[in-house]
Amino acid sequence: MNKNKLTRRDFLKMAGVTSAGLALSACGIDFTKLPDPTVTASITPSPTSTQTPFPTPGTLASLKDLELWISDFVNSYGGKIKLYETDFGASELVNKIRTNPESFTQTKVIDGKEYSFVMVNDVPLGIAGEDRKWGESSLRILAELKGIELEFAWAGDDFLRQHNISSEKYVELSKLIGDSFIIGGGVQTQQVFQSFTTQDWQRVVKNWSDIKEQLQNNIVPAGYPYYLDYGKEMISQVTKASISGNPKMRGLWLMHLGNGLDSIVKGNFSSQELSNILEFIIKSIVLSFPEISRWNATDELVNAYVTEEPELRFWYQIFDKSPNQVQISDVADLMILIAKFIKEVNSNLEVIICEDAILDFNNAYAPWSINAFNKVLENISSKSQSYLFKGVDCQFNVWVYDGLDIDKMKENIKKWSEWGFKLFGSETMIVSGDVSSNRRTQGVLLGKVDPIEQQDLMYAQLLQLYLDAQAPTFGFGELGDMDNWLEMGDDPLYNSAPGIFDKNYKKKSCYFVLAKTLFANI
Repeated sequence: MNKNKLTRRDFLKMAGVTSAGLALSACGIDFTKLPDPTVTASITPSPTSTQTPFPTPGTLASLKDLELWISDFVNSYGGKIKLYETDFGASELVNKIRTNPESFTQTKVIDGKEYSFVMVNDVPLGIAGEDRKWGESSLRILAELKGIELEFAWAGDDFLRQHNISSEKYVELSKLIGDSFIIGGGVQTQQVFQSFTTQDWQRVVKNWSDIKEQLQNNIVPAGYPYYLDYGKEMISQVTKASISGNPKMRGLWLMHLGNGLDSIVKGNFSSQELSNILEFIIKSIVLSFPEISRWNATDELVNAYVTEEPELRFWYQIFDKSPNQVQISDVADLMILIAKFIKEVNSNLEVIICEDAILDFNNAYAPWSINAFNKVLENISSKSQSYLFKGVDCQFNVWVYDGLDIDKMKENIKKWSEWGFKLFGSETMIVSGDVSSNRRTQGVLLGKVDPIEQQDLMYAQLLQLYLDAQAPTFGFGELGDMDNWLEMGDDPLYNSAPGIFDKNYKKKSCYFVLAKTLFANI
């Protein structure tokens, strides 16, 4: 049994601090030497693709934005890329494209519409539609053409100010990713109910009959000290930052790990009273934030279970179980109960199960989580309750020196599918430093791979895995290295560099690897 505590837990305890994310790395590698992803099959028929001159190449030849696109691309590889067996700097490459734009232009017919792309080493840097106007072919645009959402965890203005992160630049980069956001700290149980006392919970129990009726009518019970301001503010920030003004949002941490608030623990409530309190918690939060259409029913509940820490098994008292009596079936039942509470508020809400290390087959600490999680899903399926869940979110706090066992990952995803569960999203972070996120210094690939090239490869592999599984979303645990939660908190892990943007808000090579992967699958 794994006795190692969950590394991420210590960071996520910080009320109001949301992880944020996209994770990849860069600097000075030959793009043409990047290994192909292990998984290569596309989930859609190949569109018409031709190497053909753009109808108005003169426009591209004089386009000012071309310099910016090429500069970002070349600088992400250390200032030089290899093209036609020759090294090119940014200005040299711009001149070459302006001289012969036709050779750097490729067209694709997608859903009956023709698009032209500026291509360098199979990476799309610019795009023009039928209006013949060139623009940057961002990850957001490529993902929209493919039909997959890219999401990341929103940090929040307070967090950005606290860590001297430019809000303006943060929002600017977010628009390159997508219109789907993960909301953490502001809507979590520890935030919303931070001012509740044991006496408040006793009032909930005493007035349960009236409260139950209000919840059934989708009314948040009044007269209680909820703290909703931060969550509301984060939703407002996301809405303003979004491209559409109507973003998709996923809420986290309704049930994180399984520990109870001190004010509840001190109440010595009965199992039925705790069940009522949990229903009050879940439904009050979901009702308070109607803008959120997706909710994680649980976060890292299985990882908490395998640690065997008593305080992380508090809520199983609902089933009259002491910490040492909790079984896999109880974990499944708690997930089912929370999912039902969410669905009772609104049957159209999407419910997600979120866990870490459930596909990390090369992580020495992961087998316990993988085996336990599979048993939980199988147990939910045996009770015919899989229909409650939209899918599984894999956090992927992975390390370049572990690598990925794609074949085993695909086999495991197939098992989930047989039990009625789909691969949904991710909160991907790929650490490229010498120490893993759970503080290991030994990995199977240590000394055998270049960490930046390996990080690029792993991101391409993971995105391809999600595309092949027809997952609706692919996401990131942060926006970039500037808001990397691994370097914050009481035990920071420096030089981990897991983001697709560096600390100076610049695109890293992994950003372009993702663009290449998306384009290859359109």
